Amino acid sequence: MFNEQLFKKIPFTIFAGKEKEEKLITFSSLLHLDNQKKVWLEQEKHFEEIQIWLKEIYFKHNPDPFADLRQELEQIENINPKNKKLNKINKNLGS
Repeated sequence: MFNEQLFKKIPFTIFAGKEKEEKLITFSSLLHLDNQKKVWLEQEKHFEEIQIWLKEIYFKHNPDPFADLRQELEQIENINPKNKKLNKINKNLGS
């Protein structure tokens, strides 16, 4: 296992190799891991460094990035109760 204090996040440029092919393969693999919800990829602005986090460590050290969206969804559901039922149906259908 690794020391969490030393490895909270790692920049993509350090993680990936120096060759173009290595960078492309690494980036593709990271997108796959992100899709599986195993890593959290963070980028402040376009074309800036991508920071790579293990998902559990990211959420341990950072606030929930979806808190505002959840609150907005709850407000919408409170305004129109039908939306809550539709969201439940969509979730069950995998939408």
